[in-house]
Amino acid sequence: MTITPVAAQPQARWWTPERLRIIAVYALASLVALAPILLVDIPALTDYPNHLARMHIMASINGDPSLRAFYEVAWTPAPNLAMDLLLPPLIQLVGTFAAGKIFVAAALLLPVAGVAALHAALFGRVGIWPAAAFLFVYNQPFAWGLLNFLFTSGFFLLALAAWIATVRWPPWRRLALSAGLSVLLYFGHFFAFSAYGLSIVGTELWRCRAAWLEVGRLDIRGEIRSWTFAMAQFLVPALLLLALPSWGGTKVTEYGALDEKLLALLSPVLSYGGAETLGGLVVLAGLVLLFLTGRLVLAPQLRYALVLLTIAALLMPNSLEGNWLADRRLPVLIFWVFIAGTRPTLAGPIANWGMASVCAIVMIVNAASIHGVWQIYDSHYAEFRSAAGQIPRGARVLPVQVDKRFDPEARYSGLPYLYWHLLSLTVIDRGIFYPILFTNPSAQPVRVAAAVAHLDVSSGMPAWPESLLPATDPAQVPDLLEDDRHGHGPIYWKDWQLEYDYVLLVRMGFNQPNPAPALLEPVAAGSFFDIYKVVRPEAGGSD
Repeated sequence: MTITPVAAQPQARWWTPERLRIIAVYALASLVALAPILLVDIPALTDYPNHLARMHIMASINGDPSLRAFYEVAWTPAPNLAMDLLLPPLIQLVGTFAAGKIFVAAALLLPVAGVAALHAALFGRVGIWPAAAFLFVYNQPFAWGLLNFLFTSGFFLLALAAWIATVRWPPWRRLALSAGLSVLLYFGHFFAFSAYGLSIVGTELWRCRAAWLEVGRLDIRGEIRSWTFAMAQFLVPALLLLALPSWGGTKVTEYGALDEKLLALLSPVLSYGGAETLGGLVVLAGLVLLFLTGRLVLAPQLRYALVLLTIAALLMPNSLEGNWLADRRLPVLIFWVFIAGTRPTLAGPIANWGMASVCAIVMIVNAASIHGVWQIYDSHYAEFRSAAGQIPRGARVLPVQVDKRFDPEARYSGLPYLYWHLLSLTVIDRGIFYPILFTNPSAQPVRVAAAVAHLDVSSGMPAWPESLLPATDPAQVPDLLEDDRHGHGPIYWKDWQLEYDYVLLVRMGFNQPNPAPALLEPVAAGSFFDIYKVVRPEAGGSD
């Protein structure tokens, strides 16, 4: 038996007043959502500068001797290549920073397109309701710069929509399409691909149960055939995963404390903790209320898929084999699938216009709040890039940052993680070596050259000022390994006075003196940072 989606409405001319209103709503919502991106040079997304530096290396390494001295490109079938495949060619056309902003915009809008497509596959029309997905585009994974995941999440929703919309296609034709989309999802990002797999299992469970209830028995042969076709689309990704090289870096799996898990469930509405978070919480509460009161009807095809995704989200650890914030991703997908799979049943124009007005106000507040944050850090990034021009091309630069997380007297209200990858911008501008560039061979194609391989940590956090002098003494290095601030990775700044040419100290709003006056010569200073040249012990003595 074949289960078909809700019948589509009779085709109307695209220029009807209703369709023009829908187009206007999506166009205006897109403009509001994109405004913060258009109004800055560098969006303040935590990991974004690091990703962008990697894209720049891939696009420019052949013509830049400084980059070739430190990095190389080696492709593997990694399930995390959305940016790596798309941005280097685009950089050749429009430049590194413009290409990066285009990808950020795509990562923001593509999930909304996926929600609209999935809603249309389920209910036969797009309508205005899927535009509610715009309320969740500024989420926590976005704020942390998990762009490959978000970009591929849009394809996950499109692929799920295709699976539902092609239910009446000939099986082999449907399998060919789904297998191709499955491979694209695999190369885009593993979490989005995994969510697609869970969703396919969920939709097939619903189909199986619906067929059983209708005829009163289960067609075993038919079910074996149907499930075989459904699962066959994952054969090629499974083989690619088996061919993936192992990562020799730090692999940490930690479930996380209860409060962290509660925050993870709110990741669709969390970003920088400002007005945009408050607006998101209001919308979230409204959605829950509408659903519990029966004013949001869920398409039955997605019931089991949402259950499976929710179980996976609850079981997901905070760090999975070194993939940090693993538990902050699936909740965002769950909300997008929920919006796509529901339709409101509000009665009367007043209720509908009231809901639309609230959503519009929240969107504008969200965009304004995000712009307020980004404007501050965009000016900081510009200030640093100007000062970093004093660092010679091809230098090795150590990132150091004041860390007051363990200081109960600290009153600084900034967002320190938005400076963690500041030196990635100097990789782009000056071709430097940066020890915590993302170079995991099971996730990225950029590797470090043999000459600096002993300094590479694939991912990590900046050192802290108090650790510099102890790192010059072999007897004190073991004590540094016991400090939580090293991020479970090696002490890549051990013997820094011999290994690095310059040190960037990000002091943020604190009064931080030179952490090693005998070894560090001031070169440049800004409102929140200092740049030092390393004085080699044999030339300038040591303490």
